[in-house]
Order: sequence, then structure tokens, then C-alpha cells
Amino acid sequence: MEEEEEPERRRGWVWISLAVLVIILIAVLCFVYLKPLLQPEEEEPVEEVKEEYVPEVLPTYDFYYTQEGNAVNLSITKITEGNVLDTLQVVLSPEYSFTWRNSEEVVIEDKLTLEVKPNRLIGFFGEEYLLIARHKAEREEIFVESIYLEPEKYETSEMPLIQTEAVAGDAVGKIAIFFDSAQMHRREFEGTEPKQEYQFLVLETKVKNTGNIKTEISFEDPYVILKTNKNIYYEAIELPSFEGELLPGEENASRVIFEIPRSQGGSEVYMDVQVQGDGVEFILEVPGARTSTLWPF
Repeated sequence: MEEEEEPERRRGWVWISLAVLVIILIAVLCFVYLKPLLQPEEEEPVEEVKEEYVPEVLPTYDFYYTQEGNAVNLSITKITEGNVLDTLQVVLSPEYSFTWRNSEEVVIEDKLTLEVKPNRLIGFFGEEYLLIARHKAEREEIFVESIYLEPEKYETSEMPLIQTEAVAGDAVGKIAIFFDSAQMHRREFEGTEPKQEYQFLVLETKVKNTGNIKTEISFEDPYVILKTNKNIYYEAIELPSFEGELLPGEENASRVIFEIPRSQGGSEVYMDVQVQGDGVEFILEVPGARTSTLWPF
């Protein structure tokens, strides 16, 4: 009996071994084929796109200016194109009190000529101004020129206009100022004696209504300086004073007095006056002066 059971037992172990091998094979196959499905899908790396940097290129320009008196014209020509819209700032400002206030802004398509006016009144007998152009965005100056400007000058035969007012139709108010005469006083004037080796220069000053309607005139805080024939400057010791209304053709007289050395004579007078709130400045030529006495002392 035991010999008959032995083959049966062996066949049982064979089948069990085969079953185990089949299970192991199935497990291996499942692991191989099911593992990719069970694992989370890896995202493909996204290639980083780098933007190409394009530097800004500004246009280039050529500058040329002309000056006739206080009229300054600046011609700007574009030489090369850029890749950005460029706005230029242009200013004509005093060198010693420079400011970009009231500057002009222009875009140059091809060529442009503009009249550049001072952004501040011209002081004294003249001063240095800077004519500057720059890129507005970058504030980079690309043109700088020094220009000397003077206030308007008038000869003794001329009448500088210090006020004008268009009223209606043909009605126009105009006021002009001029020196009617000049006189030297070496010894005394109205009871006052000049310093030793000095003399008084008295300029009879008049304002005239050169318009065709009645016009009011009022000087406020005048600043008056004399330049002598030796280019030395003296402030007035008595200022002109005007107040009231003038009919067409009517004049009003005042005077301005300087105390200067006897060895010098008057050449030009600079005036900076406020006329009814408006600032006006100009230079008047001094007429030939008569001496009040033949004695030099």
C-alpha cells in the first residue's frame, strides 16, 4: 500500500509546484504590465522659451542754430532712425539760473525748425543763456550751446513800447517811454551837492500815449541801471515815477538821476519796470548831455 501511495504523493507535489510557478509567473507578468498603469504619469518637461532682448535704439539728430538779435532759431534734422518713439525737449534758459520750466517738446519726423524763446526775462544789459536739447524720457542732453542775449535796445530817436492793449476794433492803447534830454550837474542840483569828483546825470524821462484811446499808466518798482562810456554800472539815486491816465498824444514827464564820476559819461540805461502788473525791460541810449556849468568844479 505504501508503494502505491508514493507515486500519488509525488504527482501531488508536482502539481503544487506547477501551480506555484504559474502563480509566480502571473504575478511577475502583472507587475510588469500593470506597474506603468499604477504609477502617476510623469509630466514631460516644458522647454523654457527665452524672450530675445532687443535694446532700445534712439534716433540721432543734427542741430544747427541761427541768431539775429534775440531771435534764436534751431533746426533739427533726424540722421538715423531708432526703434522707439523719441520726444525732444528744447529750452533756452539763463546759465546762472537754469531751469527746464516752459521748455518745448517736439517729435522730429524728418526736419523741423523752431523759434526758441527765452523761458525767463533777459536780465540787466545781457547775460549768457544755454540752448539745450535732450531726449525727454532719458533726460540725456544731446545738444548744448551758449548764447548771449540782450534786452531790446533803442536809440534816442526811438520810443520803445512798454504797454499795448487792443480794446475793440480800431481802438488801441499804446504807451511808450523815452529820454527827452540829459544834463550834467557838477556842482549841485536842487540844493544837493555830488560827492567829490562826482557829478549828477539827470535824464528827463517821458511817457507818451501813442495809441488812440485814453490809457492808464502806472510804474511799479522800477529797477534802473546806467552803463557809462567806461562800461561801469551805477544804480539810479532817483527813480522815474508815473501814475495816471493819458489822452492820445499826451505826455507825462518824470526824471531819473545818477551820481557818476566826472571822468565818465552816460552810455545806456537799462530799465526793468512793472507796468500795470506786466514786467517790461529794455535798454535806452543816453542822449548827449549838456553841462549845467562851464566850471569843472
